[in-house]
Amino acid sequence: MNRSRLVKVSILLMVAIVFLGCVASANAFGQRPKVRYRPLSDYTKNNPSVFYWWVGPAPTYDFILDLMGDGNPPSEGTYNGFIKERELPDGRAEVTVYLTAHGIPFWLWVRGEGNLAMEGKMLWYFEIEKFIIEEPGAEIPSILTIPYPDDWLVISGCGMGHGTFTEFAEDFGYTPGADGMFFMFQYCYVEDGIAYWPYEIHDMWEL
Repeated sequence: MNRSRLVKVSILLMVAIVFLGCVASANAFGQRPKVRYRPLSDYTKNNPSVFYWWVGPAPTYDFILDLMGDGNPPSEGTYNGFIKERELPDGRAEVTVYLTAHGIPFWLWVRGEGNLAMEGKMLWYFEIEKFIIEEPGAEIPSILTIPYPDDWLVISGCGMGHGTFTEFAEDFGYTPGADGMFFMFQYCYVEDGIAYWPYEIHDMWEL
């Protein structure tokens, strides 16, 4: 094969490779799952509060962040975020909620005792939750009704708040009425139907 023919054949091969690559890319792009964004209100409609709990050395606390008191915007502080929804091959949808908050009231209750240990406002708070809903565009239910861990993928929240210790907190070594700080970080992911909690940090201290 002479040199000129070799050059022509090489060019044709290169064109063919580029063409096939473009076709493959186009097909792959066409098969990409559909993604859309939804307002955060689609989440807060049925989830007016953020709820976490953990088992400390003693006692077990329930953390509640009041996003929308009685279904209305909070009287203090602000929050914002958005929802990313991705269509799945089986017809369901993967929902990821991104939420940030500042100055929102919070409460720390002692589980089993029904007593408030600390209350105040979050200096900052960030949350990511990822779960499955029945179909794209479906109403996002209360997270307490989402099957756990089956339809969950990620549960995570991190924040720091400033508040006041109550009289009940004295039973756990804190001074009633004292100013204090609260920090929490939780991260959970679900794999093959099993929930893993590799990070769970929380602490309170007096100022």
